[in-house]
Amino acid sequence: MHNISIFHHLHSILLYIVYQVGLIELLHERFRHTIIVCLIYFFSTLGINIWSLLLRYNEVFKDNWPIEFIVFYILHRLIAPMYYYEFKRCFLRISDPRFYEDSR
Repeated sequence: MHNISIFHHLHSILLYIVYQVGLIELLHERFRHTIIVCLIYFFSTLGINIWSLLLRYNEVFKDNWPIEFIVFYILHRLIAPMYYYEFKRCFLRISDPRFYEDSR
């Protein structure tokens, strides 16, 4: 059931007009920084969640975290405002492109 849903979403994305016309390069150019920040935040969130679960289930009765985990946790929290800023900026840029056009 889920495979059909994933296939349907992939199919609809590939048939989307942006891909058909060839404007994917334009989107990549305009939102490259947003994509990079979102990927960094996603993988850091995934890493911290996996690491915390491994710490919890491998050492059940141990309450302290290793220093490496604390440093990674702090870095993750420092990346979060950049992620939210880029995400909000991307939505504003898509919703009203007049704010980001070059003045001529």
